[in-house]
Amino acid sequence: MSLRVGGNIMLMRPRDWFSVGVRLIGVWVFYRGFEYVLTFGASWLSFSRNAAMGRPLGAPPALGDLQFLFTAGYFGLAIYLVFGADHLTRWAFREKKRTAEADRLAALAATEAQQADKTRVQQ
Repeated sequence: MSLRVGGNIMLMRPRDWFSVGVRLIGVWVFYRGFEYVLTFGASWLSFSRNAAMGRPLGAPPALGDLQFLFTAGYFGLAIYLVFGADHLTRWAFREKKRTAEADRLAALAATEAQQADKTRVQQ
């Protein structure tokens, strides 16, 4: 929700900026996850030197296996940051979840404010 200042000027609250920032970080994390997909794919297809050498039985996981784990982790975090930004924002700003009644009252107040602005402009 934005604040109306004067005519058509809209300002964003810190909460709104935080939500946008969380989503942008989520997009960046998704991009990093996609990088890991490409690295894992290259390793799996033996395009990298380490994967072509193979590994002995009982050795620690190969680079490709770890890349797959990082890929899953990055994609999971990206999904949460992009689609769960509202939840994270409410938690960070210690807000309660809005109910349908609160949304209805906020919409009614916004409509009344717009009507009051129109009446002032007409007079």
